[in-house]
Amino acid sequence: MLKIFALAVLNLILSLQLLASPKRVAISWDYGLHAPRWMFGDAAKNNVKTSGIVRKLHFVKKDIENKNFKKCILRLNKIAASPGIRPWLVWQEIGCALRVKGKKYSLLKKAINKVKKHKHWLYMDGVGLELRKRYYEGLYVLYVYEVAKTKQVAWQSFSLLVANLDEFDKGQKANIYKLASDLAFSKQKFSLSVRYIFNSLKYKESKVLRNKLNALKKYLPKNKNHQFIYLKKNPSAPFDEKLISSEQELKLIHRMQSAMKTGELLAAVDDGVQLIREFPGSVRSKWAYARIKEIYYSLAPKTDSKYLLVKLKMRDAMKRCDGLRIFHWARYLFWKGYYEDSLHLNVAAYEKLKGQENITKVLMLMGQAAQFSGKYDHAKRYYLEIVKKHAGTPEFYRALFNVGVIDFSQKNFGKSQAIFERLVAFPLVAFDYDELDLSSKYLLWRSLQKMGQVKRASEIQNILIKTYPLTYYGLRARAELNKNHQLDFSAFKEDSMKVPSQLELWMTDKQYKSWEQFVIFVQAGWFLAAQKELALIPKPETLVENVFYAKLWGYSLNYFNTITLMSSVWNKEPLFVSTNLIPISFPIEFQNYILTNSKKYQLNPNLMMGLIRQESSYLMDAKSPVGAMGLMQLMPPTAREIAVDLRYKSKTLKKDLMQPQLNIRFGSYYYKKVLKMTKGNIPVALAAYNVGIGNMRKWFRARKSNQGIYEQRSSDPVDELWMEELPWSETRGYVKSILRNYLIYEVLNSKDKKVSLKQPIWL
Repeated sequence: MLKIFALAVLNLILSLQLLASPKRVAISWDYGLHAPRWMFGDAAKNNVKTSGIVRKLHFVKKDIENKNFKKCILRLNKIAASPGIRPWLVWQEIGCALRVKGKKYSLLKKAINKVKKHKHWLYMDGVGLELRKRYYEGLYVLYVYEVAKTKQVAWQSFSLLVANLDEFDKGQKANIYKLASDLAFSKQKFSLSVRYIFNSLKYKESKVLRNKLNALKKYLPKNKNHQFIYLKKNPSAPFDEKLISSEQELKLIHRMQSAMKTGELLAAVDDGVQLIREFPGSVRSKWAYARIKEIYYSLAPKTDSKYLLVKLKMRDAMKRCDGLRIFHWARYLFWKGYYEDSLHLNVAAYEKLKGQENITKVLMLMGQAAQFSGKYDHAKRYYLEIVKKHAGTPEFYRALFNVGVIDFSQKNFGKSQAIFERLVAFPLVAFDYDELDLSSKYLLWRSLQKMGQVKRASEIQNILIKTYPLTYYGLRARAELNKNHQLDFSAFKEDSMKVPSQLELWMTDKQYKSWEQFVIFVQAGWFLAAQKELALIPKPETLVENVFYAKLWGYSLNYFNTITLMSSVWNKEPLFVSTNLIPISFPIEFQNYILTNSKKYQLNPNLMMGLIRQESSYLMDAKSPVGAMGLMQLMPPTAREIAVDLRYKSKTLKKDLMQPQLNIRFGSYYYKKVLKMTKGNIPVALAAYNVGIGNMRKWFRARKSNQGIYEQRSSDPVDELWMEELPWSETRGYVKSILRNYLIYEVLNSKDKKVSLKQPIWL
């Protein structure tokens, strides 16, 4: 009997494993995934021809868009969905309940209880994390309501919240305990109320709570008053009293502070330098270093003769410090755009740091500061010292390249040719990135053209086209093969590498359900939900699969993944650069908004599309590490200025910036403003959009050869050379990438899929 039972169990296990084992599944990108982006225009406002769950989810989206949150909840509760979609529906239900104005308690509690019955939903792949966030947000809102209305029930919610305290931010944690102290006080549990106030203050300081503590003190037994010693704040001592110091150190610090207050800045710098030299390892020496930096920076923009002498004396004083500190001052001034001041300090740093490991960085900064100041002979001398003595370092390749750029700018094309020939001879792996190899090949080609070496120039031109087909320089080289510099993609064969519209992949049942849900969400217009499901199916492995997935990511409006995958494919196999695959990586989205604002501000829509592609890869909710937001990556302070100009009033501007319509409107207005400031020079305006108009002005003012660039209307290689000299590596690539995007969009959106490049090409 036991054996029969064991066999039955074994058969059951084997059958379950068979059901759960991966199976081969055919997936296609022709599942009606060309869903209209109905929330981004009028194309399909109320014309939904789909049926079933897709239609219902479509109108849930419309309810939310129209802020009909109660109607949204009613519609969600009528949807009969698969187990995989149910958690997502409840996530939306909680979200709608939270946004209902007025009486929301019963609606929210009903949605929250659904999650309590299925706690495993909180730990599911995909929607689980978002559901968990919204679930605890809902619990918190219920708790706040219960404290005010149904105190007995509130204790139950408090217990649940405290058990999951890590799910909340510091402000919420503080409020959870603050409200608990109110509950305890209402029951005359004064000691417990004090305890909860202590817990609240651990997370957030509150004057109100401290006053409440003092009021509670009289209710506590005497033996409980000792608790209050933990609430005493330690007053922060003045800077000079924090550390044990010698009399001389204190004397110098006081004297420096006094000199800064009275405006005797030279005396303050002298005292600061003395402090650094005599007490190099102290905390105060770091403080003095920072103050000296601030003092000199405040004078750096001043060019009157009376300030020049003061700055000279300050630099002489600063040069008495150790080499590393001088270098850091020099580097700070360099990145602030004061190249000549930086060069003076850097030369002193170099003399003190000779023979040390980081001397290449000092030499590179010296070379760049000299180059940007127009002291080309000095710059070449510093660069060539790197080339002679520091071969193989990253600075070696950049220094050699910069020498070639200087020779090219001075029209010494024979010398620049020799430099760039040397650079392109290095294997690609020698460079940290492709940019230097691409630019070296391009400038070698242009040097050869200028020298009249037609055969060798043609060889390099063809190498450039083959190696970097979809770059700004590669496209320019391709166009110059044709009469009238006509750019078309006829050389890129249709389907040069065949990519099927259907693939067979091994999938588990769970992965296949994710695929089915991906299709539903895309068709209904729930793109973020679709992206989460797509991330759960097997990852692409072959190049063909990468192209297939790139298209799927595009359907779900995640063009960052699309562009990344296609770039990877093209880098590994240029034959995939074909006429039918190029558009995958160059999306045409938000057309209504782009065309409307381009017309309003007299901008080229193809340029705006290229700008958006570079800024955000068409991700609506893109946010940079420095805080730039949305499709056109606007910084909040800039957006606030634009809002004033456009008389746009909103208390939720940051949130509004994630909406395509507003972001494109603001971004187009701002770019037009920058374009006017740069006198209509599009490449300069693009650089200024990226790094700031102030930084670009400082850089252009630094040397005489930059004068007149704003008015320049030329795409001649010599006139465009400034793009290769920019000190910001990101901006160098940024300008050329947008010009590349612009050219490709010009071709893709032209009637006959070809354009003749004008002079300049960006007009």
